[in-house]
Amino acid sequence: MERIELGNELNYEKYSSVYTVDPVNQTSVYMEKIAPLCQRIRERFPAAQIGVVWGSIDWNRALARHAHLFDALVKHHYGPNKCSYNSSLDTNGWLSATASYGRSKLNFDPDLPDELHNKPWWITEFGLSQNIDCGRHFQELDAGALRGAHWLSWLLGAIERYQNQPGESVRMLTYHIFSSHWNPDNDRATSLVSLRSDDYPGYPGSSEVNGIAQIFAHVSALALRDANAQMRTVDVSAECPTHVVQTGKSSSKTFSCLHAAAFGSSHPSRDSSASFVVVNACHQPVGTNLDVADMLADETLLKGPSGWELVTTRFNIADPGGWKSLAEIGVSSLPWTNGSLTPVVSTRALRRAELDAPLELGMDAFSITIATIRNANPFLPPTPPSPSPPPRPPPAEPSPPSP
Repeated sequence: MERIELGNELNYEKYSSVYTVDPVNQTSVYMEKIAPLCQRIRERFPAAQIGVVWGSIDWNRALARHAHLFDALVKHHYGPNKCSYNSSLDTNGWLSATASYGRSKLNFDPDLPDELHNKPWWITEFGLSQNIDCGRHFQELDAGALRGAHWLSWLLGAIERYQNQPGESVRMLTYHIFSSHWNPDNDRATSLVSLRSDDYPGYPGSSEVNGIAQIFAHVSALALRDANAQMRTVDVSAECPTHVVQTGKSSSKTFSCLHAAAFGSSHPSRDSSASFVVVNACHQPVGTNLDVADMLADETLLKGPSGWELVTTRFNIADPGGWKSLAEIGVSSLPWTNGSLTPVVSTRALRRAELDAPLELGMDAFSITIATIRNANPFLPPTPPSPSPPPRPPPAEPSPPSP
């Protein structure tokens, strides 16, 4: 047992009559109930980490009195919608807000007591809002690249927070939901994969994937391609334009239009490469220079100066995508060029000098760019032959029989 979450959304209003909070004495029924449970978990699973439900200011003040009992704060985030954001945003504003939502939430520091400031976060559910009462824009894009950008805003935001604020890093990030869960209509609106079902009507005859799955598969492959994979945040140029994103009904934060992370290997091999994922959440094209020399230093040292190429895959965030049978998609290589999204893929050779200089990228308005620098046929130095094992000694003479 590695991680234990104590309750699910118990801070919600519908449980307020059960899990009451006394703001004067800073006590809560929730903490009273889980305190002995935490102690029992420590006895049975001493290596396990314990996550508790994060809530309102008063709720968190009650948690702070028992901060020594648990290890992390559990949060759920869905949005944006018209209740949490200013409903007067124009079309470009809503596209920016959706494509930046995770980053805005992960960079917004809530009013936490000092005792909780160094607790890591477990984001055990995140996704686009499904709140019918509040509503949101662009539901027609649910199977497309916009949800891919929304997912990336959380992934890139978690990498950014992990590197820049280690005390409050994100230790768990779980998309809700990956595949079939409730019923055909809700599943099509929330998931990446729709599995076939012979028992329930409304599901497809063969497994299908949507546009977000196309982006999810590509970026996940970069992060998980070998046992020595590494990822880190990337600073964009200081001249990059900015946009304002609401972090709540009465609060906002200014972000760069571009948000990026790098994926590579700490121990280069014949098949390793370096990739950069960049999201432009603004309605204007943006040019930027990415520092790739440090990321490629070990790669070029191993593979030499020639044979390098840049493969660029660009997705339009407004591409509506759709659903397509997995059997019809060529998934053996990346990117999936015949999925429901239509990415623009280009390849060009790189000169040796370009590996030491900033990589120039032109980002279209509302776009996702995945740039991979690789050496398809590296000339690796010959591996020295292994020393021959010493000759085996001759077998010992048999002992004479005992009398």
